[in-house]
This record gives sequence, C-alpha cells and structure tokens, in this order.
Amino acid sequence: MAAFGLLVLVVTLPKLLLPFGSKELGGAIPSESSEYNTTTSGNFGSGDEGRETDGTRDALPKAGNIGSGTAIVTKVLDGDTVIVSAGDHVRLLGIDADEKGYSCYDAGRLRLEELVLGKTVLLERDSEDLDQYGRQLRYLFLNGENINQKMVAEGLAIARFYPQNQKYKNEIVEAEVVAIKNKVGCKWKGK
Repeated sequence: MAAFGLLVLVVTLPKLLLPFGSKELGGAIPSESSEYNTTTSGNFGSGDEGRETDGTRDALPKAGNIGSGTAIVTKVLDGDTVIVSAGDHVRLLGIDADEKGYSCYDAGRLRLEELVLGKTVLLERDSEDLDQYGRQLRYLFLNGENINQKMVAEGLAIARFYPQNQKYKNEIVEAEVVAIKNKVGCKWKGK
C-alpha cells in the first residue's frame, strides 16, 4: 500500500507543482480543466500526454500539428517567435523582427510580450506548416486583430514574405509602407 501511495505522489506531484512554476506567466498556468485548453480546431500536445504505454490510446496528437486554432502564449522569444501552451514554437508569418544583439530586439520582444503573453490567441496557418527549424508558421490574432501586421505597423518588424505564404501580404506590406513614411518605431524612427 505504501508503494501505491508513493506512485500516486510521483505521478501527481508534477501536476500539483505546475501552476506555481512558470516564470513566463508569473506563476499562472491554466489547469487542464481550464477554458484555455479548448481549441476551435487544431491539435495540441507535446506528444506523450494521454498515451498509454501499449500505444492503443492517442487522446492528444503530437506536437508540431497545431493547424489553425487557439492557444495561450506562454513565452515570447523575440519580436516574431513565441511559445504556446503545448510547448510548440510558433514563428509569425510575413514579418521579420531583430534577433538578440540587434538594435530593435528588445523593443520588438517587449511589445510582443505586452500584446500576447498569457493571452489566448488564434493561430492561423498559411500554405507552409513548418520552417527549416521545425517552428510552426502562423499568423497570430488577438480579439480579431492581426498581431503580425500590428508589429510591422508599429515599426518593430519588417514585412517579409515567401512565395508559399502570401495570405496577408497586402495588409502587412501596406502597414510597412505607412510605418516607413511616418518614421514609426524602432525600425524607422530617425531614418
């Protein structure tokens, strides 16, 4: 009986500690029963949750398969890359923000954090699913607003499109033209 109690403790302890362990969300991670774990369509999960050892149950699909759906942004890596609730890295389509060590890195990362960190966003896929690094390529929407476009409009990222992903090209390019004309944000102020 003691072995059973220890097994239950080992299995449940990580779940009990999880809500208190996240720096990215200030210690607040929604529970499994939370409204944030629902999706409009899409597949979330790191790949092992919900799987029994004999492989007969596949309750949650493998990571890397979000498609279009909703997720909580749990961390912002820079002005064009986030991590969502299932642990998937998501690269924002149609934009390019500075990497660490470049002049607009902090401004872009901090603004994207302000906009989406800890919030439920809609992830929308274009033609291409993953980039060369295995990151999911998506447009992010918050309350109906295209966050990718907003980052460009605020002069914190540039428009960058590839032939296979053109869905919001006109809107994002137009936002860049206006930002350049008005010398908006870190990218264009003083130029």
